[in-house]
Parts: sequence; structure tokens; C-alpha cells
Amino acid sequence: MAFKTFTASIKLLIDQERNKVLLAEAGNDFIDTLRSLLKLPLGNIGLLFRKNKCLLTGCLDNLNNSVENLSLNSFRTHACKRMLLYPRSIHKDKPVQYFTCKKRGCGLLSYYETSRCSCGKLMNSEIYLEEMERDGVKDENEGGFCKVESRFFITDDLRVMKGLPGDLIQFLNKLGIKDVNMNAVKELEIGSKEIFNLLSHSLISKTTLTDVFLRKQGTMLVERPLLIGPSTKETTAKDGKTRVKIMERKSDRKILYAEANEDFVDLLFSLLTIPLESVLQLVGDRYIIAGS
Repeated sequence: MAFKTFTASIKLLIDQERNKVLLAEAGNDFIDTLRSLLKLPLGNIGLLFRKNKCLLTGCLDNLNNSVENLSLNSFRTHACKRMLLYPRSIHKDKPVQYFTCKKRGCGLLSYYETSRCSCGKLMNSEIYLEEMERDGVKDENEGGFCKVESRFFITDDLRVMKGLPGDLIQFLNKLGIKDVNMNAVKELEIGSKEIFNLLSHSLISKTTLTDVFLRKQGTMLVERPLLIGPSTKETTAKDGKTRVKIMERKSDRKILYAEANEDFVDLLFSLLTIPLESVLQLVGDRYIIAGS
């Protein structure tokens, strides 16, 4: 998804009295962009926010910075560090690029030119696998997920519905809105900045459209003061294969830091490679998600 050149139009139905977005109407280009965000690994999301000077909630940016700042001696190979900093997205614009070693007969492929083959040689010979193009087969999902010229309704908490004739009136009736003329209609041209703000607010807000388009809020950052006192407690937690040593403050049981081996750090860094939609699927049934 080429976010830098992205533009789309969106129509907002606004409750002026409450300064709230009741409903948005948009085309397939806007919906495709929203859905493609779900395919992004968490590491790519953090990278996009940083490049566009967005502030992050939580610790995702710290995790990205940690990988970036650690020396190559901390990783098995240079490729390991690179795949954490730039994890591959399921949704790709370019053909898949592979690298192999120059020794014939090995047959191993890697996404990264800094990987080592089992024979010990560097896998820096670039190759492309484009069987589908050579066979004249076109990917049915090429260009997006939704049918061209489709229209959709989007609620303030990012629930998407097909925009069929008569759906608007029916949906507004469910919201208790009898007179559409009492509300304002606003058309906007949006770009990558608004998309990044939509992504960040979708993780923390149930009124995403209102926050981004009416309240003009950028990505939010919550800071809490940390007062470290002398009273601390050291505990050790063990879960199967890994051991974590925790330094805990007695007064409020706040964890100040943890000491762990490479197994736990591998697990922590691997979170950067998980697509956002997989994260939502993993935690959705067991935890309450605060955002949209």
C-alpha cells in the first residue's frame, strides 16, 4: 500500500449539537486502506508512526528502538536484526524478492541478502519467483480487497457495512435519528496523515472518526511520572523454558525492570513480526480491547 501518495474522499454525517460523527460514507479505496492496515506487522506500524512523527501509546516504539540500538553481536545474524526492524507484510505491492547463495544445488531461499546458507556462503544472489505472471495468471486480490466503485458506511467505532440503497435511512433509524436535515454533512479529502491517525486512534478509542476528523487529535501519548523509592523487592517467575527476574517496588507493586535470558527476549522481539489482525484475534476472546 503506497501510503505516501494515498488520497481518498469521505463524507461525514455530523451531529452538530454533540460534535460527533454519526456515520461516514466512503468508497472502496478508503476501505481497502483500512483493511490493509490489519495486515501490517506491529513493527511496520511502529516504523510508519516514527517516520510520520506520530507519538505512540504504550511501549511499541521502545521495542522498535531497542532492536535498532542493539549491536549486531546481540543477534545470531544480520538478517535476524533486519527482519525484526522491517518485517514483511502479508499485503505486498511488489513481487516477492528472494536471495540465494551462488553455489548450485543448495536450493535454500531467504528474504534477506545478509543470511547465511547451510553451506556457509552468503545468500546475496537476487532472484524473483513470478510463476503466476509467467503463466498468465492474475491475482484476484490485486489492486485491493473490495470491488471497484463500491460504497460503504462506516460507524464512529469503525464498523463497516455495505452501502446498499435504503441502508442509510434504516441505520439512522436504529440510532434514533428521524430527521437527517438536523445534521450536517461534510466532505473531506484525506491522505496518509489522516490514515496514520485513524490507525493509532483505532487502538485506543471507540470514537475514532470523531477524534480524527472533528476534534483534530493526533496520535495520543499518555505519560505517567515514575517515583522510584528505596523499597524494592526482587522476585523470580518461571514459565516452562524461560526464567525472568523482576525488580518490584513494594509500595505499589510496580515492576521497575526485569532481567531475562535470550528466550524471553526472542519472544518479546517476535511480537514485532505479528500482523495486527493476528494480535486482535489472539487477545480478543480473552481480553477487552479498548479501541475500535
